[in-house]
Formats: sequence, structure tokens, C-alpha cells
Amino acid sequence: MALSDLRTPTMGSLTHHLTTTARPVLEGSPMLAALLPRLDALQAEFVTLAQTSQAHATAVAELRSQATSLDAQHDGGLDRCYSLLGALAPFFDAPQAAALIELRDRLMPGGLSMKQRSYQDEGAAAASAKAAFSDADKDLLRAVSPQGVDLVAAMDAWIAAGLELRDVDAARATRSDAPKDGPAVVEMRRRWMKAVGALRAVSEMVELDADGRATVFAKIEEEDARAVARRGLPEV
Repeated sequence: MALSDLRTPTMGSLTHHLTTTARPVLEGSPMLAALLPRLDALQAEFVTLAQTSQAHATAVAELRSQATSLDAQHDGGLDRCYSLLGALAPFFDAPQAAALIELRDRLMPGGLSMKQRSYQDEGAAAASAKAAFSDADKDLLRAVSPQGVDLVAAMDAWIAAGLELRDVDAARATRSDAPKDGPAVVEMRRRWMKAVGALRAVSEMVELDADGRATVFAKIEEEDARAVARRGLPEV
């Protein structure tokens, strides 16, 4: 037997089978019926675990989607700010032109290649840009902004997207790294194996007929064989 190698969702599926399809067979014997409350309790735990796991997966997916959206905002903002500062510089006298290029290269030292960094590195670069973006820099941008363009707001938006991206990505990583099988799940699996072991022992004592045995145990034995095959062990 390789019951300990069964995946937790598989244990849940088998418990559902025992408490539904196989229930009439178990209820037909007082000794087997006595095990149903334990199986019903396990079924309720498996349902709760499945719901919790789905909620966890949904939360991770939502954070991943948010990160993708923020990365697009970050990259688009970087494109616009970097390109516009470079394009504007030739239209101003030498001191202002030099100041624009210096500002661009100080806040975006990696140029457009900064779009290729990890989310955490993009966020770190945004934090550095925020710290370096002075009031004097903002006054310069206000002075050179074309009509209808707010360069300060564009720069702030690019920086904000990078900072939020870093936070969302960190939250996603934390959720993704959460242990899938904590102590409670390990204990639940142990109790499930004991319940199935008791079910097997009692079924032998009451001499369950072939049809009844197939109804109760066929799915368990099928999954057990699959677990053995995954491990590459000989069946016994």
C-alpha cells in the first residue's frame, strides 16, 4: 500500500466517494456504518481545505495580474519620460539641455534597459529615483513641459508604478511561498490513512461481498496503484 503517497486532493476525492457512492454499502453493516461519522468529519475538513486552497490560488493569481498591469504602467512611463527628456533637450539652450540630460540619466541611469529588470529591481530603481527627484528638478520640468504635458506628473506616475509593483510582487511571492501542507494537513492525512485502514480491517471481519468491496475499495486501490507506479515500486 502507498496510501501515504496519495496527494491530498486525491484523499479528498476518495473520501467524497466513500461518504456518497459507497455510503449505502457502509450503512448496510453496523460495524462499517460506525466508521461513517469519522469519514464524514474528514470529508468536511477536505472541503474546507479545498476552499482555502482555491482562495489562496485566486489571491496569488490576482496579485500576479496586478503586477503585470503595474509593470506595463512602469514600462510605459519609463518610455515616455526617458524619450521625452531626450527629445526636448535640443530645443533649449546649453545649460538647460545639459540639465535635462543630467536629470534623465540620474533618475533613469539604466535607460530603457531598466524595463528588462526584475519587478523587485524595477521597484528599487523607482525608490532611488524618488529619493533623487528634487524640488529643483520638478521646477526644471515645469519650465520645459510642452503645452498639455505635465512632466512632473508623468515622472511621479512612473515612480509610483515602480514602487507599487515592488510591493505587489513581494506580496505575491510571500503568498506563493506559503507552505501547502502545514501541520494540520499532515495530521488530517494521518487520520485519513487510519480511517481507511480501519475500513479495510472491518470489511474483512464482516466478510463484505465482492460487489460491496468493489464499490468501497476499487477507487482506493486504483489510486494506490497509481501512487506505486509514480514511485516506481513493485506492487505487493
